[in-house]
Amino acid sequence: MTDTSPFEPSLVGAIWRDRRLVVLVLLVSFGLAIAYAVTRPVRYTAAASVLVEDPRDQAGGDPPERYVADQAAVLRSSNVAREAVRIDRARKTPVGLPTAFYLKHVTMTLSARDSNLIRVSLSTSTATTAKLGVDNVVQAYKSVLRTNAITKFEGTLGQIDAELARIDGELTALTAQLKAIPAPTGPLLDGLDVQQRQLLDRQDALRVEHASIDTQVDQATRTVSLYDPPQKATKAGLMSSARTLVLALVLGGIIAGLAAYVRATRKPTFFRANEPELVLGAPLLADVPAFASHSSTGVLPVVDRPVSPAAHAYRYAAASIDIQRVSSGIRRLTVTSASEDGGRSTATANIALALAASGVHTLVMDGDLESQGLSRLLRSDFADHPGWLDLVAGRSGLSDVIVQVPAARISEHTGKKVFVTATFFAFALFPLAVVTAKGIGWLVVAFIVGGLRELGEPARKALIIDF
Repeated sequence: MTDTSPFEPSLVGAIWRDRRLVVLVLLVSFGLAIAYAVTRPVRYTAAASVLVEDPRDQAGGDPPERYVADQAAVLRSSNVAREAVRIDRARKTPVGLPTAFYLKHVTMTLSARDSNLIRVSLSTSTATTAKLGVDNVVQAYKSVLRTNAITKFEGTLGQIDAELARIDGELTALTAQLKAIPAPTGPLLDGLDVQQRQLLDRQDALRVEHASIDTQVDQATRTVSLYDPPQKATKAGLMSSARTLVLALVLGGIIAGLAAYVRATRKPTFFRANEPELVLGAPLLADVPAFASHSSTGVLPVVDRPVSPAAHAYRYAAASIDIQRVSSGIRRLTVTSASEDGGRSTATANIALALAASGVHTLVMDGDLESQGLSRLLRSDFADHPGWLDLVAGRSGLSDVIVQVPAARISEHTGKKVFVTATFFAFALFPLAVVTAKGIGWLVVAFIVGGLRELGEPARKALIIDF
């Protein structure tokens, strides 16, 4: 099919055509999901709520949403994970979770109702480990906040402490100098007094700045305004298994749909009887229903099951070909298919037998020189018989190559009108036999008469064509 073909398969049509494959893939996905839900290890999840607030003034601080997102990033940082391991080791009964485990399994969820609320969750194999692990993370977060604040102002505090120590030294020296002067004059005393006052003012300013920094360090630990520790750990239950099953069915459906669509694009299928005519530009002779062509008794329904729908379809195709033969003078017909197992031999054999049974002299040539499936269909004793290549090469004569296949031999000797007449009699007697039947036995006879209507049907159609 080309890109502009009106019969390009749709996804829904491909799924419906390969519905057995789709159902199989869905069942396999569902089974695998059930097996996973049953065999996976038990997990316990503990959660704690942390309410964070920016200790700075709102005028100089970040927007609340950004500040909370930054704190959530700190909670997920490697510094908090390493500090959680250190805090855990200081416990009497440590849980022993490594840093990598905290980094991989701790999750943060921001509340939609309260923009300042962060939910910290951790899933482990035991309930106690889950609860203590979450508490380790929150305590480590507080410790990291204080450490970061102290580190931030450490240099400034060192400078302030050094300056205060220098001022204390100068004040001590100044006091000693004042005591050493027996009778200081007015100008000298005023100068020393001014110098002392300046040192005391500088000392007061530095102490105020030191206190302010201490306050900021203390406020940094007050970022966590409320901490609700985990009270219990919940076991992964039915909802988790249900999500697994739904996810498996969704993935299985996607895979099955894609597989069905790929199969449909690689091997297109007609869904309406007129589609082959539009694609091939040739009239449809007959629509043969599916039958057991692989069965030993069902390969040739024209002979083995003459009243079956498949036999009727092949006879209809043969009659259509015969009409074209009479009207257009066609004497040769080539049967081919688009695939290796398209049913060329089966269709050719049945149509040829139907044509021969209707009185048309038919010669079949098997073009498959390798398998010779058509020859074996028509004659099971075809082994080591010369073929038409032997005729072309001059190794055999025409009479040696041609193999007679029995088909409607009685009609060839007695004529078609006898069978047509018998068919009409069977048509006329069948309703009378049904009406006059007085018991089960007579009813069986009536239906046998009805079956005899098919004996002359091919001859009747051939006779109509001859007329």
